[in-house]
Amino acid sequence: MSSTKDVSSLTAFRGLLALWVVVGHFWVPVTTLVPALGFLDPVASRGQLAVPAFFALSGWVLSLNYAERFRMLDLRSFADFLALRLARVYPVHFATLLAVAATFAASMATGRAPGHPQGYSPTDFVLNLLLAQAWVAFPVHSWNYPAWSISAEWFGYLLFPGSIHLLHRAGSRSVVAPLLLLGGIVSVAGLVFFGSRWPFYPLLLVVAGFASGIGIHWSNLSPTARAPWKWWPELLVVLTFSLAWFHDPRPFFLLLCVAPTLIILVLSRLGDRCSPLWTHRAVLLLGEVSYSLYLVHAVVARFALQALPPARWGQRGALVGGAVVVAYALAVALATWACYALVERPSRRWIRERVGRRRG
Repeated sequence: MSSTKDVSSLTAFRGLLALWVVVGHFWVPVTTLVPALGFLDPVASRGQLAVPAFFALSGWVLSLNYAERFRMLDLRSFADFLALRLARVYPVHFATLLAVAATFAASMATGRAPGHPQGYSPTDFVLNLLLAQAWVAFPVHSWNYPAWSISAEWFGYLLFPGSIHLLHRAGSRSVVAPLLLLGGIVSVAGLVFFGSRWPFYPLLLVVAGFASGIGIHWSNLSPTARAPWKWWPELLVVLTFSLAWFHDPRPFFLLLCVAPTLIILVLSRLGDRCSPLWTHRAVLLLGEVSYSLYLVHAVVARFALQALPPARWGQRGALVGGAVVVAYALAVALATWACYALVERPSRRWIRERVGRRRG
């Protein structure tokens, strides 16, 4: 179970989604430093819309690798699956959580309490350690706040094997796949558009995202599934973002909710037949380190925004402001690579080797 399959273009897309989240979280400081970039607000400030696409992508990747293995479900396979998933997500989560705890302790020691102290309680810390911070009715952003989606994803991992087993027993894939795909996409759009204040919103969102990802995989197995035109992903990206500058943002916002899942569908159908833009070396590297980027950037922001406050440096002109933005980007890039090289990659290999050795 340690061997996995993937599609390079979707690895690249995962990196672009993570970059969108990072840009969204830094966007207010960036436009404070360089106000001329404000025309990009309709797209750049909505990086949170990439998170449902992460869930769909996870549902697709897991289905690609494990859907057939859970046709028959046993306890050992379930335990090995969870061990490998934990190896994928927990070491970086734990390292970044400790980093945030250290910065919080230093802030309290110097008398500079964080702006939102309600997210730093001991209870929240324990929930973060257990990857259960998103499992409460109305979760708040706490400690390393992007990790709420990792908590929701862990909930999806726990449900995945049993759900796949039940879906195998439900009947023909030709019936189940379109229902999952359409139901997942509609549910994600509805939740993001209307339900962000509903109880257990993150868990509902991850279930809808996983459903659409499973539907994408199973619809690709249909004998009638055909590879689309190789430039469809680029066309979808351009079409979606071009609507950002329309006067009424509601149709654009709704399209942004569903467009990433449609791009995943198209890229998964294309496989290696996509355009070279999706398999460029730099984009693939971004995809490889995307998980570390996603979790470490909020830690870097704590230091960078205090060391180089945008309100102070933004008053010194566009050239100085642009230099500060570059400094933010370099700090995030260096921290991401350090986290990937020192934590994510070695821990993933070590746990996978142990699981493989135990099975052998």
